[in-house]
Amino acid sequence: MPTIPLRIDDVDLKKIDHLVKKGRYKNRSQAIKKLLLEKLQQETVPFEWQEDSDEELRKKIVNKLISMENFSFSSNLTKSAEDLIRNERERY
Repeated sequence: MPTIPLRIDDVDLKKIDHLVKKGRYKNRSQAIKKLLLEKLQQETVPFEWQEDSDEELRKKIVNKLISMENFSFSSNLTKSAEDLIRNERERY
């Protein structure tokens, strides 16, 4: 597992130390790792990334999203899906 050097300001370090002192984490490294991984999970689509063609990757993402429980999608687009696809095709 690679090691990454990290600079953190005193205020944030005190916050991490406070979490360690409260017993939420065993040490600074564990706290930083867990907090980073939690944020990473929130920021990425929940599926295993693999090197595939763009089309295969899109299909996997869509299928994963569709299979997710409580998945909902809303849009405030003014164009229909048909118009969006037509415009995208015209670009190429």
